[in-house]
Amino acid sequence: MLQRSLFRELASDYDQIVTLSEGGIEEFKKLCPSVPGNKLSCIPNMVEPPSLPGEEKKEPRCLFVGRLDNPSKGVDRLLRIWEKVEKACPDWHLDIVGDGPDAELLKDAAQKLGLSRIVFHGFQNPEPYYSRASIFCMTSTFEGFGLVLVEAMQHGCVPIAFDSYPAVRDIISHGENGILIPPFQEEDYSNAIMALTNNPDKLKRFSLHSLSISQKFSPSNLASRWNAIL
Repeated sequence: MLQRSLFRELASDYDQIVTLSEGGIEEFKKLCPSVPGNKLSCIPNMVEPPSLPGEEKKEPRCLFVGRLDNPSKGVDRLLRIWEKVEKACPDWHLDIVGDGPDAELLKDAAQKLGLSRIVFHGFQNPEPYYSRASIFCMTSTFEGFGLVLVEAMQHGCVPIAFDSYPAVRDIISHGENGILIPPFQEEDYSNAIMALTNNPDKLKRFSLHSLSISQKFSPSNLASRWNAIL
């Protein structure tokens, strides 16, 4: 009810409402069906080009980048997912980059699960990690957009995420540049990672497509859309 009330207030007081995804427009229409379609636009977040020069050399590594906050980011899910992957894929490692209120809890959980190929790096510049990782893991319950997915794709890091919020479908084209998992099917998620680790040709194809799709989020491509509205 609160969300519907806020959306209706926005629709009455603003000339144009810009959402981050096409799914966001559909959600707005459901809550406020009387809003004219020409009052709604979709412009995703811009992502600056990566600063690391040269060709990136991928390693057998999965990566999480984000706030270590289980209710929103679901990093505890990732540990359970990784437990199965680590047993099945002895050459692969998981890097976790970020900090947050559940950092110590997660480190303890990793130890109790007996995870040996996982490293908590704390708060760091994520670019070097994007550069060497082959698979990017998002396990969020909800995101407004999911900027880290696009940042990872800029480095050819193949994204896997739960299909748990509208904007993710504007970033990941399932089976083309990444994989969407039904919320919150952890076994399916583990199987998806293992399927990619066992199919380097598909992983490479997804990586190249990720690089291509990420360009649509560049400032040069999105600035004209903002100019048209303003």
